[in-house]
Amino acid sequence: MALLLTAALASAVLLAAYRKAFSAVAEAKLREFRKWLLAALALAIFILGGGAGLLLAATAACVGALPMLLGQRRSLAVGALVVPSLAYSFGVA
Repeated sequence: MALLLTAALASAVLLAAYRKAFSAVAEAKLREFRKWLLAALALAIFILGGGAGLLLAATAACVGALPMLLGQRRSLAVGALVVPSLAYSFGVA
C-alpha cells in the first residue's frame, strides 16, 4: 500500500515539475535544455549507482541507439537483454 501511495505522490510531483519545466523550455533554447537534462541525469545516475551505474546507463544507451542506426526493430534489442537476464535468473547460464 505504501508503494502505491509513494508512486502516486511521485507522479503528482513529477507532473507539476514537468509543467514548470515545459514552460521554461518553451522560452529557452531546446539544445541547451537537452544538455542540462543529460548532465542532471548523469549526475543522478552517478549519485545513485556510482561508476557501475554510469557504465550500465551508457551500455543501455548504446543498445537502444543501435537498432535505430541499423534500421531494425527495437524489440530485438530488448530480447537481446531480457533473454540472458532470464537465463541467469533461472540458473541456466
